[in-house]
Amino acid sequence: MLEVEKIRRVVRQEGPNVGVPMTQVLLGTGSEYAQPQDLLEEVYHVAQTAWVLISGEAPTQVGIGSLTKGLHQLSLKTEVEMSGRRKDPGWFNQVRRWVVDYVVDATFNYKVLRTQDSIRHIVTTHEDVEVALEGFNYWDSQTSASQYVLLTRLDDKDLYRKCFNLVSKFDRARLFTS
Repeated sequence: MLEVEKIRRVVRQEGPNVGVPMTQVLLGTGSEYAQPQDLLEEVYHVAQTAWVLISGEAPTQVGIGSLTKGLHQLSLKTEVEMSGRRKDPGWFNQVRRWVVDYVVDATFNYKVLRTQDSIRHIVTTHEDVEVALEGFNYWDSQTSASQYVLLTRLDDKDLYRKCFNLVSKFDRARLFTS
């Protein structure tokens, strides 16, 4: 059983696909789909974009692998956004692009990330900047994935300056705000 909060068309606001129109499948409390095929049909009817973004609660749950395979067969590209607290799934390579949140003591194996994938560092506090810096320093030489900071507080100018200085130190780094 797959539970979907909403399926909607969006313009990607962050990461490598920033500015790209996508169909977002936001997993969470909402409509229930007994089979991945049922969800695939719904997404196909809504999608008027080349990309489908799968995000929200449990994007690696049973059935999502079948969904991504079906999307691929329909020539739709997928991006999956998830926490590093979850294990990388066996169907990892069926997805065109991954955005994985950096967490200390992650279950996800960041070393499997490819050039087109990203590690996202979400920053809401000054402590988050220090954690992000540790992550950038370590993963910059360990994976070919790009890294970026998503700053969620624009009211703190000092926090913005710290994030700006952090991403300025790394060639493949980016700063996005929300």
